[in-house]
Formats: sequence, C-alpha cells, structure tokens
Amino acid sequence: MKGALLFLLPFAAKAACPNSCSGHGTCGQYDSCTCYDNWVGPDCSKRQCMSGTSWVTTSRGDINFDGDVFDATVHNTDAFFDKTSVEFVRDQHSPGGTWESWPSIFNKAGKDEGHFYMECSNRGLCNRDSGECECFGGYTGEACRRTVCPNDCSGHGTCQTVNQQVGALTYTLWDGDMSRSCVCDPGFGGPACGEKLCPRGDDPLTTDQIVETQWVEIFSDNDADLNTDGPMKGTFTLMYTDYYGETWSTADISIDSAAGSLTVLASAAEAALEGIPNMILADVTVTAEYCGSVIPMLITLGDTAAMTETTATTAVTVASDFTEVDDTHIVSCPSDATNGAPMAQFTGDVWKATADMDGADVAPGTVTDGTCFELSHANCVRLKITFDSTPGSLNDLVVDTSGVTIENEDTNVDETEVQGATSISSTVTDENVLISAGFASTAFGWTYEIEEDIALAGTADIGVSDAANLNRITVSDAADSVKWQPDERVKIKCGSKVIGTYTISGDDESTGTIIYLQENAPICAGDAAADPSTEITFRRMTPYIQLNADLTGSMAPGDRLAFDASHGYAHSAPIRSISWNKWVSTVDTGRILFEEGTGLSTSLTGSLTGALSAQTTLLSFAGKGTSESSTCSDRGVCDTEAGDCKCFGGYTGLACEHQNALSA
Repeated sequence: MKGALLFLLPFAAKAACPNSCSGHGTCGQYDSCTCYDNWVGPDCSKRQCMSGTSWVTTSRGDINFDGDVFDATVHNTDAFFDKTSVEFVRDQHSPGGTWESWPSIFNKAGKDEGHFYMECSNRGLCNRDSGECECFGGYTGEACRRTVCPNDCSGHGTCQTVNQQVGALTYTLWDGDMSRSCVCDPGFGGPACGEKLCPRGDDPLTTDQIVETQWVEIFSDNDADLNTDGPMKGTFTLMYTDYYGETWSTADISIDSAAGSLTVLASAAEAALEGIPNMILADVTVTAEYCGSVIPMLITLGDTAAMTETTATTAVTVASDFTEVDDTHIVSCPSDATNGAPMAQFTGDVWKATADMDGADVAPGTVTDGTCFELSHANCVRLKITFDSTPGSLNDLVVDTSGVTIENEDTNVDETEVQGATSISSTVTDENVLISAGFASTAFGWTYEIEEDIALAGTADIGVSDAANLNRITVSDAADSVKWQPDERVKIKCGSKVIGTYTISGDDESTGTIIYLQENAPICAGDAAADPSTEITFRRMTPYIQLNADLTGSMAPGDRLAFDASHGYAHSAPIRSISWNKWVSTVDTGRILFEEGTGLSTSLTGSLTGALSAQTTLLSFAGKGTSESSTCSDRGVCDTEAGDCKCFGGYTGLACEHQNALSA
C-alpha cells in the first residue's frame, strides 16, 4: 500500500494550466496560458472586445508589476519595439506592446497619441462573456467608436459623421469618422431635427437693399473643323436649392440659339421657374440676350467689314482687340442688318453668321455710330434672372444641359453631349461683365463725388435776372451751364449759406446762360466779381459715369454696378438714371447717374480714363442679394412645433414681412 502511494506522489505534485486554457490557448512555461487572439484571462475563458481610436487616451497602471508606472513600448519606424526600463511592455490585451502611463510611439501623419487605440475606444466596458462593448451613454457602434445623435434625429434627418458632412472641404482631425450630428431634412432644424422651420423673409424696416440677380449662360462654339460643334437646340432645366437645403427642378425649357427668338426663351424660362411647386419662386423676372460685353465706344461697321471707333483717335482692329474664339472674332451690333445676330469675322475680313459658320459669307450690314458687343462664344444665350420675391443671398442656380443638342453636320442628326456633341457648357454668376476693358480707348471717362465746392464763374443769381422763375439759375459764363448732368443732385450754397440740395432738370436742357432745376430755390443775388461772399457754389452729390456708348438697353434704374476689384472699386449705389444723346450739347454721349452715397471718391479713381488695356473687366453688374432672409423677417417669433410665425404687433404675412397698421 505504501509503495503504491509513493508511486503516485510525483504525479500528484505535477501542476497544470488552469482549466486547460479553456481550449482557447496553449499551456506553456510556468504553467501559464498563452491565449489565442481575442481571448484573455488566466484560463483564456474571457473574450477580448474590439479596440478603436480612443476618445481620450488614459493610463493603464503598473502592467509589469515592477513598482512604477513609467514603462512603455517605444515603436520606431524600423523596429517593432525598443528598450525602456524593461525590454518590452505588453499584456494579453496588447501583445504587440502597450504603455503604463502614456503611449511612447513616434507620431506619424494622421495619428494622434492623445487618441491611441484602446478597448471599446475607452468609452465603454467590455462584456467578457460576449466579447461585445457595452458603451457609455452617448456612444454606440462597434468599439463604441461613434457618438449617438440626439433622439435619432427624430425621424426627420440622418445621423452623419463630420467627414460625411464636409463635402468638398477637407477635415483631418482624429474624430472625422467618429463624431456625428444630425443633418436635418428640409423644413426641420434643431440639434435633434425636432423643430419645424418657419418661413424666412426680408425685414421690412431695413432699406437700401437689392434682391438677387443671377446670369445664366448656355453656350457652344462653332469650330469650322468640328462637325459636332455649332448652334444649340433641345431643352435644358434649371435647379434651385432653397433656404432649407431642398433642391427643386424646373420643367424642360426649349432653347434654339439660331432662331433669334430671345423673348420666347425668356418667357419660357420665367414660366418654368415660377412653375416650381409650392410657390418656391413666386415671382421672378427673366430677360434673354446674346452673351456679350459692351464695347465702350461708338462703332462704324461697313460692308467691307472694317470696324472703327468714331469718336476717338484710336481705331479698333477686330483681329487684334477682340476675344479670339477658334480663330474667329465674334461681335453683335443690334443696329446692323442682322438685327444683332452674332457675326464671326475670320482672317481676311471674311464674315459669317455664327449659326452657319460653314455657310456662305455674309456681310454684317452697315452700322453708323452704333453700339456693339464683344461676344465670347459663337453660340450663346444669356438669361438675366431677378428673384423679385425671394430675399437674401441665394444659392446659385444649377443648369442641366443634358437635353441640349447640336446638329451633326455629317449625319444631320441632333446629338446631345453624351451622343457626340463636343461643346455644350454653362455658367452661373451673380456678377456679370457689362464692359470689357480690352481696348486702348480714350473715349471712356468718369467722374466721382466731388469733395469740394465749385464756384460758378462770373455772375450767377437765382430770382434776380429772372424773378418769375425760381427754378432757374442765370449765369454769365455758358461753360457753367453744361457742366451739370440732367437728373443729378447738387448742393447749392449762396455765399456761405447752404440753401439746399436740388435736382438738375431732366426736362429742360441747361445750356447758354441758364441752369434749370426741377425745384424752386430761394433768391440769391450772386456776384462773385463784386462780392465774393455772395457767389453761388455747387457741390456734386450724384456721381456719374460718362461714355460714348448707348447703354439704355443694357441696364435700368435700380441696377448696381461693380467696379474692377483689382483697382479697389466697391459696388455702387443704385443707378438713378441712364441717358443717351440727352441734349444737343451731349450728342453721342451716354451717362449713368448713381444715387447719392455710392462710395466713389477721389481715393478710388484708379486709372479708368487711361491704360484701359491693363484691366480685364471695367464694369460689371452687381447681382448678389443684400436683403435679409431672416426667420420670420426678424419681426416675429417662430413656433417650432407648428412651423408658423407669430408676428409682432404691426406686422403680418407668412414671414411677418409686411407692415400693417391694422394688425398693431
């Protein structure tokens, strides 16, 4: 019996790995388990959860039990690890190396040691039975690597990461695929998309603002060497993205660049935009024209195709001064025999209609002292779209030209760009070039707000020489009468006393010895020669631009201009009036008068009267909307449950955009 017990003693003293490593590891030296991947614990019976970029890196304690917490594995670019206080620091969770207080890893592009990999991204606890992270409140996903959106966006939006929201921008921080927020459906807002958005409008108490105007150009060229490049037909659509991010598309709009029916095109585009459902664009105004910029001079154009400037000494040479488009130069002169249809001049003064560049030569017809336009494309239509009922700075329209066709001259088949048409393009802008400065002309001039008084020479009086007419200033020097523009505003002083601001008459020409005013003025017996203290002085309050080109058909009162940004010019005040050949004394002269307060001054004169060829754009239309598009027009409170505006007293309308004394 004793022998049997002695025989068994060596076997009884032999140890074994706990639970035989649960079948998830191997039993090795010191009777300890080396667990397979994703298993941990003394007997490898516990699951390891997924790791992810941590929301914040924290210490892990004295992993190697050496009495300090300063050890870490140092990773180099050419080695797996390096020595610290011990040769290598690791545990079951991080067999490739870990840290006790802080990671010691060389930083690489796109990595952040403050957000190193940790189990459950350090924002949850690992369920060792299932191997799944149980995330803290506000976190979700595998390894708790994403934030939770409030109320799951209330069913009115989507929960998106930062990188999903940046669009064309670039976001390089560590949480680009982790931090999320709600992107609300159109008409909803708030952190959880649980609030209905209210209508937006223009504050009725603000003034001196403009609604948005955009210019849409659709164009092709007409390269004589390309049989799939020419006049456009077919249809296009316009897409508008509203205040709330919803995109609306118009019905198809017919286009025919060779037909010359620009009025029909404008009416069709206007009806299509106003036909967008829900009165999104309730009122727009659309005009159509060829795509061109005014040549700032009068033009004489004969059947011989010679083009000259009529009121300046410098002649205009089409071949050298005009924009070259596929070896041709495109111009449009509304007063010629083709009624403004674009004409192309080839080398050797050969002219053709842009609608038939391979056809017979066509003389452009005679233009005498006319206004012409330089065109950048052989076939191009421009829509000027003013959003009369939609305030604020708006998103640019988007043009879909997939339905526009060009006739294949080999097959006589209309083809879209997908089918083979080679040049169908479009642009949208809120600043449109009115005058291109690519001409060495001296015929363009401007004036600006005068910052000093101008005394009338000799004798000048109000109500003395002509007592019956207090709206007339009688002067002894005829040069004084022609200095002042019809409809411009002048501040008048009698001696040292300001007697008021008056308007130069637009009905009677100030010439000879009389300056006509629209209003009556007080009597002033001005005589600078006898008594300088009684002289009459003017101060110009209305800046104006003067040039020898007829712009009455290109702009309207209320439009605003933008001056060449490279010269520091600001957007103008609204245009007060436009005139052409107003008086005998101003024959072949056009003037654009601005309302007071344009901001033009002697410090902004630049070099507009000379060296025009140094500039690429002289004048542009300014179309960016400056009115507000505020919730409830800032004249009411939004009921976010109903999506309705509760207007303050004295205001009414869906967006409280109207003043109404009856609602006070």
